[in-house]
Amino acid sequence: HEGMIWGGEEGSYEQDKELKAGADKVIGETEYDEERLDAVRKLPVTVVSNSAIFKQADIDRMFEEADPSPPQIIPSCLPSLYKLAKDTDLYVITQLPHAGHQNLSSYFDAHTVPSDESPHGVWETDKQEKAITKALEDAGVFAAGMNPHKVAFCETVDGRGYIARNIGEELTSLGRIALHVDDAPFSVDWFTNVCRNTTVVAIKNDENMGDFPDPKNAAPPFIVETLADYFEAKK
Repeated sequence: HEGMIWGGEEGSYEQDKELKAGADKVIGETEYDEERLDAVRKLPVTVVSNSAIFKQADIDRMFEEADPSPPQIIPSCLPSLYKLAKDTDLYVITQLPHAGHQNLSSYFDAHTVPSDESPHGVWETDKQEKAITKALEDAGVFAAGMNPHKVAFCETVDGRGYIARNIGEELTSLGRIALHVDDAPFSVDWFTNVCRNTTVVAIKNDENMGDFPDPKNAAPPFIVETLADYFEAKK
């Protein structure tokens, strides 16, 4: 059982113009694998940010700070992230450390505060969730074209795939996710076997060592170390 939150705030027009210009400049200077990008152009794409956009250590660090600052985005992923933001229907999912919520009800209880506006209370965003969203905003990912309301969070490995599958089935005209990026072997294995028409990109890191199970009745994931390894042209 998972909860998710969609974040994002309106930035100033001038700042957005500068960020968009910066993202467009990076895109213009990058040589991409056009065949792979064409396969997902204008289609829904989910990227689990753990290891793909943020180092896990930087995500964990936010929980050691009373007022966490936005984590640094992995620099090498930005050209691919900007391109996905501009040319696809991009969703970013981040798994945050488990806070002990055993079901959806306890998750919502922990994230709502009493209010006259609603008998159920109003949503209160975690400081860590705000920091993740701010990192994406400050880096120009929203200015490049990603909808800031398509940032999601979960607390468990299971939640990654469940959220991605539900996004595909419930929120897209395609009825599925075209491409899913993930670094958790369990999640990758589940997703490749359950969502067989989705291309899965598995991110190798020091913890998983690139050891991802071969699916029983589906195409294996593409195992890479960075988003750039998959979306940029080989040099």
